[in-house]
Amino acid sequence: MKQNHRGFTLVELLVVMAILGICAALATISLSAVSSARAQKCATAIDAMLSEAKVAALSKDGNSYLALYEKDGKIYAALHAGGSVEEESVGGQGVTVTYAAGGVTYSLGGAGAPLYLAFNRETGALRSLREAAALVSAAAAAAAPEGELTAITAKKGASCVIKVASATGYHGIGG
Repeated sequence: MKQNHRGFTLVELLVVMAILGICAALATISLSAVSSARAQKCATAIDAMLSEAKVAALSKDGNSYLALYEKDGKIYAALHAGGSVEEESVGGQGVTVTYAAGGVTYSLGGAGAPLYLAFNRETGALRSLREAAALVSAAAAAAAPEGELTAITAKKGASCVIKVASATGYHGIGG
């Protein structure tokens, strides 16, 4: 009598498990790359808005400033210059932004106040955070942290840092 052994051999099970393990590793790497790309995109957009704010400060009459804030889980940048406001979403869902000033790291969003940034018209230097907030209101100036901005960090999985040299107004991603 012929016996029919149905089932999988040990080798077949090991091959399937190895393939599933490889697929899981590739999916993890892919998700990490997507998250890193979102942080990079956010940092690039903030850096571009900083450049626009500097150009506006050096070329337009009146005070101009950049406001970074969180609304509905997204990060926004609003450039106030020459009586107009240019608002742009710079970071999608899940991207967090922090900034360093005076040796302390602050979080943007939630209960945190907006980050106000302004450049000096004569020198191009970045104003202190309180000076920039004073362009908005006395209450904003009182809530602003003391010190000079040194870095802005966008994070979703990986971090992307915008280094800032307040004395010269230089800013750039990673350096």
